[in-house]
Amino acid sequence: MNQRGFTLLEILIATVLVVIVIGAVYGSLSMAERVIPGRGESLERLTEARRFLDVLSYEIESSFMLKKDDSTGIYLIPADVEGKTASEIELTTLWGAENIPRRVRYKLTKTDGLLAIEKTITDYGGKDRPYSLMALEGVSGFRITVMNKGTEAPSWDSTKEGRLPELVQIELTLNLNERDIYLKRKVIPRIGL
Repeated sequence: MNQRGFTLLEILIATVLVVIVIGAVYGSLSMAERVIPGRGESLERLTEARRFLDVLSYEIESSFMLKKDDSTGIYLIPADVEGKTASEIELTTLWGAENIPRRVRYKLTKTDGLLAIEKTITDYGGKDRPYSLMALEGVSGFRITVMNKGTEAPSWDSTKEGRLPELVQIELTLNLNERDIYLKRKVIPRIGL
């Protein structure tokens, strides 16, 4: 007699095998969940830091200097915050989607016992009051250097140099899960009128 289909024994064996495979996959995923605590928070902080670097890079790329106006350009000042080498940068940039000229300043500050990067935005013409916001909180370090004729320099004054720097290097340090994570970005100012 020619039978079609599966026997009851074959169906039971297949069901047991599927249950074993699903149990193994579930066990692996739940173990990984317990082994990597706070991974969601770490990824969120890392994403926030990368967005911060994207915004700062865009502002540096769109920075400009007018020869007739000493308040334009890039000004980089080395600083010391809580014994850590830090930087303060102020620049004139075409800011936002509308490309409105603004003075933007970033500096490392201590807020509620944690280091944070404060951003201050000022109207280029000086008509509006400056406003400040915390651009990135929970950082361990913020250092910027420029390349000047092939040499790395921790400070820059566009008025004295008469131009924008060739290259700006941004170094950001975050402490994630008791480990320092270093994010670096190299940016070339592109406008430089």
